[in-house]
Amino acid sequence: MAKKGAFGTITIAASAVGEVSRISLSASAREIDTTIMGTGNARTIPGAVEFTLDADVFWETADAGQAALRGIIGSDSASAIVYHPLGAGATLPEWTGNVFIISYDIEQSADGAVELKFSSKSDENGLTYGAQT
Repeated sequence: MAKKGAFGTITIAASAVGEVSRISLSASAREIDTTIMGTGNARTIPGAVEFTLDADVFWETADAGQAALRGIIGSDSASAIVYHPLGAGATLPEWTGNVFIISYDIEQSADGAVELKFSSKSDENGLTYGAQT
């Protein structure tokens, strides 16, 4: 059954990110080429899995979560992240782990709100899926 996405939340470095308008979580495995010479066909196997979490938020300078993002962009230390796709509540799903913030963009147009778009990638431990307690 489809679920309404209006309740998703992100917490980064123990600070809730406010004014969220879009969240995207993706997981992809790197390809490892195992092609043998002379077979005429390519062969690959899946390698390490990398998680990427992207989000768009309406820019708010007083927001603690957005301030945390500004402070950790480009840091060589990963920061804790918690993503609740259906909002907070016991037994609802969550993704947890550590990420590096790899991009932080502020966009604006003459007829729209000022938006902050950020992208993060998981550290070597990936993200873990589970239920909130």
